[in-house]
Amino acid sequence: MMSLVPVQQSRLAMAGVWLAWVVSLALIAAAIALGFRPEVADYWILLPLATGYPLAGAIILTSRPGHSVGRVMLGVGLAAGLAAAAHAYATRAIVLDPGSLPFATAAAWLGTWVWALSGMPAMTILLLLFPDGRLCTRRWRPVMAVSVLAVASAAVGFGLAPGRLSDFPSVHNPVGVGALRPVTGVLQAVFFPLLLVALVGAVASLVVRWRRADPDMRQRLDLVLAAMVVFVGVVMLAGALQLPMALSATVQVVATLLVPAAIVIGVLQRQLFEIKLIVKPSLVYAALTASVLGMYVAVVQVVGQLGGGLVGPVVATGVVAVAFEPLHRRLHRGVDRLLHGDRADPTVAVARLVGYLTASSAPDLLLAAAAAGVGEALRVPGVKVTAVVDGSVVGEAEWGIFQTEVEHVPVHFYADLVGHLTVARRESQTLPNRADDRVLSLLLPHVATAMHIVRLTADLNAAREQAVRVREEERRRIRRDLHDGLGPVLAGLGLSLEGVSDLVEVDPRRARVSLGELAESVHATIADVRRLVYELRPPALDDLGLLGALREHVNSIARHPGDVVVTVDAPDELPELPAAVEVAVFRIAMEALTNVERHAHASRCTLRLRLDDGIELTVEDDGVGINGHAPGVGIPSMRERVRELNGRWSLEARQPTGTRLRARLPLSSP
Repeated sequence: MMSLVPVQQSRLAMAGVWLAWVVSLALIAAAIALGFRPEVADYWILLPLATGYPLAGAIILTSRPGHSVGRVMLGVGLAAGLAAAAHAYATRAIVLDPGSLPFATAAAWLGTWVWALSGMPAMTILLLLFPDGRLCTRRWRPVMAVSVLAVASAAVGFGLAPGRLSDFPSVHNPVGVGALRPVTGVLQAVFFPLLLVALVGAVASLVVRWRRADPDMRQRLDLVLAAMVVFVGVVMLAGALQLPMALSATVQVVATLLVPAAIVIGVLQRQLFEIKLIVKPSLVYAALTASVLGMYVAVVQVVGQLGGGLVGPVVATGVVAVAFEPLHRRLHRGVDRLLHGDRADPTVAVARLVGYLTASSAPDLLLAAAAAGVGEALRVPGVKVTAVVDGSVVGEAEWGIFQTEVEHVPVHFYADLVGHLTVARRESQTLPNRADDRVLSLLLPHVATAMHIVRLTADLNAAREQAVRVREEERRRIRRDLHDGLGPVLAGLGLSLEGVSDLVEVDPRRARVSLGELAESVHATIADVRRLVYELRPPALDDLGLLGALREHVNSIARHPGDVVVTVDAPDELPELPAAVEVAVFRIAMEALTNVERHAHASRCTLRLRLDDGIELTVEDDGVGINGHAPGVGIPSMRERVRELNGRWSLEARQPTGTRLRARLPLSSP
């Protein structure tokens, strides 16, 4: 039984919520039955406040028990219904049929101040708490305090003010206190300025929430802001056109009901449907209406001050007629950009992305700039930009959030896949659509360039690290060879020479034998030195040049009967080449010919050199091909030499058999 207590409490709370809505409806129904006319003065606002707001609050509290927004809306509805019923009751009992109903004075007193608990919280406190029921941050507590103070000052100021009631001059305030007249006078004077401050703060809170919000939250705020714009526009239009009272009240009531409907959707639905189909025309025509009315009134006032008489309305009508279409077009474009980003104008999206990329101060910020540019252009929840090299990620950046399905878009730089975009889908919309395709087709080349720069930067950093490692490894090898090989040999030669010097006079014959042994050691040491020098740079390149060194190696292959026949196809002379290029071509050619001799089982091989703005080395054979050869260290070594000099490399099978290796190196630094 104990487990049922929370459930019973929850059911009682829900019953109380819906009972409060029923009470609000009953109050407004009683008010209408007593003769309440919403179109009289400003009392039309009580009708939607007493019907739509408590219904919205009940719906919210049913789905989110205890939600502050639902509680405020329910309280607003009850206060509005009570104000309407009290005013209608007092009007019937005091004005229309005096003495017909009891407690007329109490009803009149209640109607003079309870209205402050309905419309004022709806304009201030409710907006401060939307949509999660909490303030934006703690810094907005003073605004909430001003809002509460404005409501309290109006209720207390009018409720306790001594003297006659404002709506019923024949009735004296039954709870008025004469000693409080200065206080109530101040409260009545300050409540409206406080209300304006609170209203500005509430709207500012929504704007701040919108700027800090993710795309999902922005959609909720878009809907509420659009409903508020429509409401304000309709009220202004009804007042400017001076419609009949009944018609004016009707359209204003309908416009007011849009606000609680938008609040319900904003609070309860996390991933909204594509509301911009409704928001866009609403914003356009509300802004157009406000602009046309402002223009019309301004022209009439200016011409009227000049003594134009009936000329003012005529001139104002002409101005509005001329300016209507251009104004509509500009507002349409502006609202479209606000809601849909730059998809309607791809050139703006490209310019913005280029601006973001240009402003990036470092290569590692390019991907973040690209993600932000694409996300803002497409107005999607999130974008992720990933740069890859040979399937490995070398950089990535995210913008926005990824709470929906995503779409992967490959990005190519010329024919090379440099990465991909991951784009979060909009709710109830499949990506990419035609508008997105049009924008992406213009954005992707710039994104690809950014990815290519990131790849080049990664390659450069890797090359620098590799160069440092290779340099240190080479230094360590040379030090080891000198310290462990050449050093002890030279030390031994020195000791041997000292011993020979002692034998010259004592045993000349033995001294001659020792000198011969020392000569052999010196020759071996010289060979070791040559080996070290050769590993630094082949001496044949300095002695014979690149062509001569290659031909000498090919001739050495030809001196072995039965081996592959190698042909050299090269110009008669080569210009002086950069040392790094010369060594790289020689080393690659030696390694390629070694692979042909050892693994290809070929009968013929051609080594070809071509020279234009770069030097191209091609080694072709008619052997078994690369498919039958297990990869070793030779091929990666050749490929790395080409990449170090920013060259191009390919290794492919020939038809019907054989292998073709091609390496092209630039003759100057890029």
